[in-house]
Parts: sequence; structure tokens; C-alpha cells
Amino acid sequence: MPHPDYFLKSFMKKTATSLALHDLLADLPEGITEIMCHPGFADPELVSSSVYNLQRESELAILTEPEVLSSVEEKNIELVNFGILKNVQVK
Repeated sequence: MPHPDYFLKSFMKKTATSLALHDLLADLPEGITEIMCHPGFADPELVSSSVYNLQRESELAILTEPEVLSSVEEKNIELVNFGILKNVQVK
């Protein structure tokens, strides 16, 4: 089954900060890396159905900060979705 080359699970809860994300982006290895995150909006339905709700808005704010987006561009990081994995050969 196709999968990313690397999986980073440290960007969540109290470690989902701008500084932590900048550090992750600065040290990305070559290849496809999934950074686990759950950005979103905490609407009433999500708040009532998930314990990980308000943190999603914080993650979204960090992921869309102009400084983060500039860092992505400067480091030539290509943001992709899982559809890219269809074209990757499993090692």
C-alpha cells in the first residue's frame, strides 16, 4: 500500500505551536512527509462529538500563518494531498 516516506506525529496538542512547526519544516528529510494535524473549525457539532475540537482552530491558524507559508515557499516544500501517493512506487 502506498504511504508517505515519513510520518511526524509531534505537531499536536500542546506541541502544536508556530515554533514547533518551523522546526519541523526546517528539518524535513527528502521525500514525502506526512505531518499529522487536524486543522478545522470547532462548530457546535464538532465540539459535541470530538474531544479534539478547539485545538483544531489553533492548528489551522498556525498552519496558515504568513510566516509559515513563507517558510514553505522559501524551502521549496511542495504541499500535496494523499492523491500524490498513487504515483509513488512502494520501496
